[in-house]
Formats: sequence, structure tokens, C-alpha cells
Amino acid sequence: MTKKYWIPLIAAALTMTAGLGTTYAYLTAQDSVENTFDVSEVDITVEEGFEPTPPEPGKVIKKAPRIRSDSDTDCYVRMRYEFTSSDAEKLCESVKTNPGWTKKSDGYYYWNSIVKPGGETGTLFDRIQIRSGITAEEIIPFDILVYAEAVQAKGQSLESAWASVD
Repeated sequence: MTKKYWIPLIAAALTMTAGLGTTYAYLTAQDSVENTFDVSEVDITVEEGFEPTPPEPGKVIKKAPRIRSDSDTDCYVRMRYEFTSSDAEKLCESVKTNPGWTKKSDGYYYWNSIVKPGGETGTLFDRIQIRSGITAEEIIPFDILVYAEAVQAKGQSLESAWASVD
């Protein structure tokens, strides 16, 4: 054989050898990565300082809801309340929200800080007052329902934490 045939043959053999070696290395390579993570529980309790009293015109009813964290991790919390009847809500003065809470367009009040494990928020409000300009006959029985939610805070802003839930 002449020299002119050997060069392409050698080049083809080298290319095949390199290709086979690369393929073998790709198919037999092993690598492992250990992903370690901890599961955290986000758990809260709504606590209420509530003193039930018969509603009368001008009467102040003590009701002071707050959230306690029973979690093992930091969390953000939000709360909302509603009267069981819109007619009953009209019989009461406007509820005054305490500092530390911000009402957003979704109707929830957001606690402005992270709640640590075992920590608690301030009260959302402290009282409900029946309007004084009504008669006792106008008063109807009602309840104020309080609903709360929490989400893990680790590595997230308040807005991004709730955006991932909603």
C-alpha cells in the first residue's frame, strides 16, 4: 500500500479510538451528590383574650386575637376576621387594628415581622364596641370568626413567601 492510503486509515482509526474512549467514559462514569434537607413544620395557634358578655348598646366586648407560633422554624403570618352577619357588623363601631399589622387588598392583615418559634404577634385588635345610638331590640346575636395562616419565612421576603402560597 502506498503512503497515501495509510494516512486516511490511521486518521480514521485514531478518530474511532477517541470516539470509543469518550463514549465508554461517558457510559461508565459515576458521580453521586448527597442532597440533605430538613423538614420543618409550620404550625400556629390563634389565641384570643375573649370575655363573653351580653351585647348592649354602647357595650365594649373584649376580644383580642393574636397568633402564637408552634413551629420549629421562622414564619410569616396573616389573619382575617369576619362577622357572622353583615347586619351584626353594622351594629358595631369600626374595628381598630393595632400597630404591627397591615391590611392588604386580599382582605388579610399581615404581621409585619417574622414570628420566631414559640413567639407570638401582637393582638390584631383589642375590642369590639356595640354602637351606642341603637336600641337593645336592634341587637342580634353574632360571632366574630378569626382565621389565620402561616408560611415558612426562611430565605424569603414577606411578599415572595405569600406569593408562593396564593
